[in-house]
Amino acid sequence: MIFIVMISISIVVIPVELGEACVFYKQFSLVSIEIGHIGWGLQISGTSTYVYGSTDGQEALHIPKGQPNGYWKDQGSYESMINVFKSKDYISYNCEKVENNNVNAAYIKMAEIKANGYDVIGNNCLDHTIAILISYNAKGFPTEFLPKDWFSDLGTEGNNNGGSWSPESIGL
Repeated sequence: MIFIVMISISIVVIPVELGEACVFYKQFSLVSIEIGHIGWGLQISGTSTYVYGSTDGQEALHIPKGQPNGYWKDQGSYESMINVFKSKDYISYNCEKVENNNVNAAYIKMAEIKANGYDVIGNNCLDHTIAILISYNAKGFPTEFLPKDWFSDLGTEGNNNGGSWSPESIGL
């Protein structure tokens, strides 16, 4: 007796959610030392809409949790995002494509940051930007401490850490 067994293999292609994460840079000095200031933007999956913002710190070195910390966010097209940052005196930006992004996790992180207070060291615009973009699933961040240095190394050191940032920032 002979048995014939037929096996069928199906290949299912699961689409990868592709979005974009952006970082914006603005000159800012503290005690006559250029340290810089950072803002963030991210694309809502499957749309041409971006959510973007920053934590401005209200010119204070420390703001307790629960107090207004200068956090702001907005939503609009890519062009709207660029125009808002330009109107707020940001001078350049850098973006990377992000696979399997998680917009919901980013929104949760945004809400946490809005209530998280502010400290010039360890709880500032750079820390907040990194936290939001990591929750979105962006990759490749430099290890520098100052926003100015961190932003300038985003396209080199960040890419060495798994990112796909543009090697050169784009002027606004």
